[in-house]
Amino acid sequence: MEGRLVYEKKVEVIAGGYVTGEIPMNAVAIGVYLVNLITDSESVSSKIVKF
Repeated sequence: MEGRLVYEKKVEVIAGGYVTGEIPMNAVAIGVYLVNLITDSESVSSKIVKF
């Protein structure tokens, strides 16, 4: 699988340790995207499908 970085943003952690944010998908093509949330203590990955 090949890919490229299409979006990157630094976010702030709010009270309680939650991270919130939105990823604008209107400017990206239809397809499958991998989302990685990386913090100082862990990393979480997920797949997003735009159709």
